[in-house]
Amino acid sequence: CLMDSISKSQLLSDKEFNGLFSNVKDLVVVNQEFNDNLTALKEADPVIPEIGNEFIKISEKLKVYKEYCSNYPLALSLLRELSQRPEVKNLLVKLAENSECRGLSLESFLIKPVQRICKYPLMIRELLKYTSKDAKDYPVLENSLTVIENVIAYVNEGTKALEEKERLTALQSRIECETYDIKLKLSLADKHMIKEGNIQRLINNKPKDRHIFLFNDLILICKDWTSSYKYKYQLEEYLPISSIILKNEVTEKLPKGHLYVFQIIPQGTKNKAEMMQGGNSSQPITLSVINEDQKKEWTQSIWDAITESKKIVREVVTDDDIDDIDKDINNDIKINIVRKREEYPMLVEINGVKWKRATAATGQNYYYNTVTFDSVWKLPNEYYVIDSETGEKYLHNAETEYDDSKNTEGEESNDEDDNNEEEEYYNSENVEGYPDWKMVKMDNNIVYYFNKNTHETQWEHPGAEGNNITEKKSIQQLQNILISVPAQ
Repeated sequence: CLMDSISKSQLLSDKEFNGLFSNVKDLVVVNQEFNDNLTALKEADPVIPEIGNEFIKISEKLKVYKEYCSNYPLALSLLRELSQRPEVKNLLVKLAENSECRGLSLESFLIKPVQRICKYPLMIRELLKYTSKDAKDYPVLENSLTVIENVIAYVNEGTKALEEKERLTALQSRIECETYDIKLKLSLADKHMIKEGNIQRLINNKPKDRHIFLFNDLILICKDWTSSYKYKYQLEEYLPISSIILKNEVTEKLPKGHLYVFQIIPQGTKNKAEMMQGGNSSQPITLSVINEDQKKEWTQSIWDAITESKKIVREVVTDDDIDDIDKDINNDIKINIVRKREEYPMLVEINGVKWKRATAATGQNYYYNTVTFDSVWKLPNEYYVIDSETGEKYLHNAETEYDDSKNTEGEESNDEDDNNEEEEYYNSENVEGYPDWKMVKMDNNIVYYFNKNTHETQWEHPGAEGNNITEKKSIQQLQNILISVPAQ
């Protein structure tokens, strides 16, 4: 056995040995159990009638592969490093010449477990291919395929996490911190990168090209040196997420052509300029992007990181500190941060009942009761937002979190404004030959027709025969019909 021979040689430390082989002994135990189960079935009946349940039984235990597969790239790197030692290299060559190793190197054996876990779905697909659909085992095999594929996805998460960690480690080596020594404090490998990209920073109303990195707890703004230095960045701003305010609306005079601008305001921390000059002011950092979509993406991503940071702080502080955190959050939001997704979350809970968001023809959001199908235009001041991915709930209080006097989505806009803004119509197209009508495509693929002048709606094309006034419906009537259709 390779492991026994290498262990007995005492050429490797315990740390190096474990780095090479990780939890491979756990994999042996799992596969031995699987083999024993199949052997027992074969002894009971040489022609095994059903096998699908055996994959399901072993599925949870196969998750031990995550640790091994996550460590595999590190094991290869370590092996190459160890092979530089003459005594280790000689041992590995000698072991490869052993008849039991069939001339294969240690590297060839290390990849075997990674390959094996990926072969289970292929094996099940082959079994399905040669199993009659009428057989009792066929649906069980289908289910086992789904279960095993979920296990593979779980195992791959570990591999992807390691790849991301290595990528961030490489990134950190490319960021120059010449003015103050902060490289060791970055610890990028332990962070989660949310977004990165080119952006312009407005300094004294003059645009400067920059590259921004958004992490779960940090924003880095860098000068991009890639034009003169290969893949190098010079750190300009180091901004902890927990110490910034996001300002979506910029009131200062802006240079011509810069329409999509937002600001990051440092609080309680010094940026690079302040560290150099010894100052303590919190000057806004003004950033400009090329279109509205980019602005929404960046501001929403930054805001989500800020919100998550506040949430984490809440979980670790004592009850006596929560009031202070609430004050900080309220102060942050008074800067007119526009949070479209948070103002109109997809699913909320009011008095223990779930309400789901829908969109009217004019683009206005409304909510319907998932039990009674009643609908409302506006949510109450207090309700719970339900995270669509985790199912977690958090309290939203409009009186303390938002200034209700400001209508960022235009819910209270007058009819004249509605008629003048063509883009206000949601997922709509012009109807050829009928300039007053729009064809509206809803998220659930339902199509209806909307009159821009009268706000009447109907299912039939305006030119359809038999079309009469009695068939037309108001927006509210149409909504009451649409909310009974399950969302796609």
